[in-house]
Amino acid sequence: MTRSEGESDGRTLVLLMPADAVKATVTLQSLLSSASFKERYDPRVVVDDSEGRLVDSLRRRGVRYAVAEDPGSPAAAVETVTDEESFAYLVSCGWTKLIPGDVIEMPETAALNCHGSYLPDYRGPAMHRVQWANGKRWGGASVHFLTEEFDDGRILCRDRFKIGLFDTPKDILWRSAETTATLLREALLLVEDGYEGVENASGSYYSLTPWKTVLVRGAVNRALWALGSDARWEIPPE
Repeated sequence: MTRSEGESDGRTLVLLMPADAVKATVTLQSLLSSASFKERYDPRVVVDDSEGRLVDSLRRRGVRYAVAEDPGSPAAAVETVTDEESFAYLVSCGWTKLIPGDVIEMPETAALNCHGSYLPDYRGPAMHRVQWANGKRWGGASVHFLTEEFDDGRILCRDRFKIGLFDTPKDILWRSAETTATLLREALLLVEDGYEGVENASGSYYSLTPWKTVLVRGAVNRALWALGSDARWEIPPE
């Protein structure tokens, strides 16, 4: 579990990422393809399982990682991957458990979260499903300061991308992940410049939506879209 791509002279950055998630895998691959990112930061990863597509990628790339035995309390894994030394950043990217305060306070500089929508709207897990189901023409991604509430904390940066009629939920997820990698690099620089972000208030929240609901609503809304109608049979927020 040692790095084989060359030690970075930058600051240590710990990423909390699901072991088998598309978003985490695409985001990390994009980050590691950036020479400027690798020169500036030393990424370490905490995963929630010992097997998965992200873990396979970490092994191939020689990125140091540790497995959290309890994803709801990953402090021990963070200490393992950092050799119990101080580190600059903690970044949650698709982590499915609420991160406790003691973990949020571990980094010296900041704890950040990567979210798959243009906040403050569409809070919650797997927002690519809901955006597709609701027939939205725009998706997005945001990076904000991490707090003990889901998708809360001041927004550092965010961006939108266009969703096409024939895009699938996976297409939206992939584009969101690529956007996230770009935004994360921007967010880190903003933090280092002392930027405190903008307010992240209100906005709609959705819990994890069953695939049956997603597919039914998505089919209806895409038919309406194809017919030129702006009407939508949307999944209501909580």
